[in-house]
Amino acid sequence: MVTRSNIYTLIDIERQRQDEKWGSQRDHEPLFWYAILAEEFGEVANAILEQKSPVEVLSEILQVAAVAVCWAEQGFPDEPGGPVWMTNPANAAEGKGQRG
Repeated sequence: MVTRSNIYTLIDIERQRQDEKWGSQRDHEPLFWYAILAEEFGEVANAILEQKSPVEVLSEILQVAAVAVCWAEQGFPDEPGGPVWMTNPANAAEGKGQRG
């Protein structure tokens, strides 16, 4: 059975692979991150359209998740201490403090 914990472990392994391949990526602008994430998401769509195996599709999904994590790791330099919702994790679950 696949659990959330298993998925998080796989995402972490993919993040480590990305760091080994690309090095530290902490200085991209948000629009560049968006482009990277969109490209990875497109690879998921291609894998589905090409009827790749479930394992190959999952691999692409994990790459999307890992890129999103890397983007989040970069932080939000325009907000001291990070985004408002990070000061109280309960706010994230309730949608409080988010900009929209």
